[in-house]
Amino acid sequence: MENVISTTLLTKKYHDYAAVNKVSLHVRKGEIYGFIGKNGAGKTTFMKMICGLASPTDGEIELFGKNGSQLAEIRERIGNLIEIPGLYPGMTAYQNLNCKCIAMGIHKKGYIQEILELVGLKDVGKKKVKNFSLGMKQRLGIAMAITGEPDLLILDEPINGLDPQGIMEVRETIKRLNREKNMTIMISSHILEELYRLADTFGIIDKGSLIQEVTKEELEEKCSDYIKIKSGETERVCTVLESMDISEYKIIDKNTIYVYEKLDMISVINMELCKKECRIESIHVVKENLENYFINITTGGQKND
Repeated sequence: MENVISTTLLTKKYHDYAAVNKVSLHVRKGEIYGFIGKNGAGKTTFMKMICGLASPTDGEIELFGKNGSQLAEIRERIGNLIEIPGLYPGMTAYQNLNCKCIAMGIHKKGYIQEILELVGLKDVGKKKVKNFSLGMKQRLGIAMAITGEPDLLILDEPINGLDPQGIMEVRETIKRLNREKNMTIMISSHILEELYRLADTFGIIDKGSLIQEVTKEELEEKCSDYIKIKSGETERVCTVLESMDISEYKIIDKNTIYVYEKLDMISVINMELCKKECRIESIHVVKENLENYFINITTGGQKND
């Protein structure tokens, strides 16, 4: 599948501090790409470089297959909402969008109303933006970003600070844009569970470095519950598991096996292993979740106080 964004060893340094450090990342056409990282991990700096709002110290950016001097022109195909939406508080949503349309030379009849409907703001009427909820302001910011029909939409923490209702509204807006407009979307957040509901692919960044790129299917597999068996006799344990028609297991190291099926039969598995005189140090079900997975790969399993 065609890549809309490809970076190679992209780096941004401020003096000796690398805000983004040798990041090679890939966003495919038509997908929602979830960019996960703690506050200060480098998400915003990376997105600013993609949009041309910051210059790389080193590395390469390729957008829609173009790079170098061609980037300035190709960036016209990108809409973005980075940090606070630039809105006129004393104007209505329609008036804000009209200003953007005039600036872009868009005069299509009914165009503004189409966008307002797409982001769920068709019924706000003459209500001024200063009286909008935070969720409504974020959706209007997204409307401003998609004015001109960009092929790629970049959203930096669009659900940050929103209440549950606002998060749901923004989430549905993003899904609708991807589904109805076939828009490629890159969205950053530190709220893992929310990105999981949206994205097809995930990039995990920590301290400026890309730790991992993973599809949703791969992430689901990594975050599934499993039986953890500790034993110094892994070969014998595997033989017993296979005799029980258990094939979905993985040898992690010379003393550890993860079993991904028949979790409700852990007592039966334990009894069978004992019957076959396998020396078992421990056996228990591990309930893995997104938060634990994120902590394990970014801090080695050590939670910050």
